[in-house]
Amino acid sequence: MPIEILSGPLSTEVLWRRHDNFWFEDGDIVLSAQLNQDHRELYRVHRLKISPISATLRDALSGSSPTDANTVVYEGLPLFHVLDSAMDLATVLTYAYKFKYVTAFHTTAHGSLNISTSSLDLRVPPYDNSTCNLYSELLRVATNYRVAGLQKELDMQLNSVWPSTLDEWNTRVLHYQAIAARHIPSETPNSDGMVDGQYLDDRLPEPVFAIRLFRTYKLLKYLPTAFYELSMITPTADWIATHEEPQRRSTRSRRLLTNRIRSARWSQVTQEDHMCLHRYFRKIQTQSLTLMPPENELCSGRVCLHGRMYIQLEILHEISRLRDILEVLNCHCQDDEKEKMLNEGVCAQCVQKIVNVLQAKRQHIFDNLGNFFALPSPQEGT
Repeated sequence: MPIEILSGPLSTEVLWRRHDNFWFEDGDIVLSAQLNQDHRELYRVHRLKISPISATLRDALSGSSPTDANTVVYEGLPLFHVLDSAMDLATVLTYAYKFKYVTAFHTTAHGSLNISTSSLDLRVPPYDNSTCNLYSELLRVATNYRVAGLQKELDMQLNSVWPSTLDEWNTRVLHYQAIAARHIPSETPNSDGMVDGQYLDDRLPEPVFAIRLFRTYKLLKYLPTAFYELSMITPTADWIATHEEPQRRSTRSRRLLTNRIRSARWSQVTQEDHMCLHRYFRKIQTQSLTLMPPENELCSGRVCLHGRMYIQLEILHEISRLRDILEVLNCHCQDDEKEKMLNEGVCAQCVQKIVNVLQAKRQHIFDNLGNFFALPSPQEGT
């Protein structure tokens, strides 16, 4: 919900502290925000710099001046009390002034995630397991302060990780494969598949956190690919049991991580989410029955027929084993697989018809992922 901003005096006595970065001598207004239980942080900034960025700040600051009877003044400038944390206000100002630092996370004594105000970077890395944590912080701030520009930038970055078109998904797959190729364990002793101290599963976004994020902020267009990613991960590979200490050092966790097994926060999957997965798997079973062209459109040669049956069984086996129907269908449309069909006795005309059907089926499945998972339409989130 939008943040409340007061121009009158606070009801309690507080101690003041100026912010190190956001205190400009030529600033024309002063903002304050809660730093801790006893202190409020002060920001001397420019009205014309921050008003266009945040609709919440613009509405609160419009029309105020030091001569207004109810306006509190600090060193001759209007003072506005933002009823929010200093960290969140600093995030908005960081975006307004385009400051660029290096992202740093730390955990408070109560276990909540904080971002160091002096080291905040709004340029979010797209492939990183802390990415969704940072997105969550930034989306909350962008929503509460109505920062349209930040919301748009986050939307563009989220779309690169959880795309809404098949072409974008293909690009994402290639990026994933390039990352995965660096994590193949070698045959040398003590090789563990780590690169720069990280396993493959450390580098890729975890889907359950993303699903919670998208449901919370009604970013419904990203849900289908997040659920599809989750559907490919075995329920026995739980992210928390694999990654959090001390389990991360266990033999089982090291084996999963070394072998590039993806994990998810299965313990946080809701009953609603499980039902979505159940509906999807039933739909895919139905779709798997129509992967080949109708028999009346194919030749009647016995050798070609036997070859087609073999190829169909192989595709079904791969779908069951890999749980990635989009990739299986894509692989069977490549030149090496066409050559394999020909070697199995499938005639050239039938090979091309099969490939055409597989390509169309792949597009159909991707376009209908939302329906297969029984997810709300993106329009419901607007």
